[in-house]
Amino acid sequence: MAIHALALPASSEPETSEYKLKVAYLYNFLGLIEPSPLLKPSDAEHFTLCVIGGPNLRAQFAGLDSEPLQAKTIRITHVEPQGTLPPCDAIFASASAGDTSEKLLQSLKGRGVLTIGESDHFCAEGGIINFFFEERKLRFEINLTRAREEQIRISAKLLKHARTIE
Repeated sequence: MAIHALALPASSEPETSEYKLKVAYLYNFLGLIEPSPLLKPSDAEHFTLCVIGGPNLRAQFAGLDSEPLQAKTIRITHVEPQGTLPPCDAIFASASAGDTSEKLLQSLKGRGVLTIGESDHFCAEGGIINFFFEERKLRFEINLTRAREEQIRISAKLLKHARTIE
């Protein structure tokens, strides 16, 4: 998947095509981000992406499960919004995670986990990457301060397409 896909317009079928687009972005992100030395990998063979949200997200993220990522394979683990979080290398917190995202982000401080969300204040609450719509196009912002704190290195190729927050 090419980085130029990062400015595709949002479709009229909101949930299904919106999440297909977000999953494609996410896959691109993972290839352009160097994991933190603080991160304790979930296992040697897999890169575990925990998806926090309702059951409707299972089908949306299914295509990403078992995809190659550098020397590993992506493993998708679904977590209910109030569920217990297993070991994760990265987390996608859907808008349905609601009030749990701020607590979640606080609990992950200093662990080097890449956090990605889609709620209005996700980066302000301490998330690293957040999806949003602007002029009917899917965009994303990156919290550079939090990325530095977590020692996550983000490629300049990705940063040039993002709205950055210090």
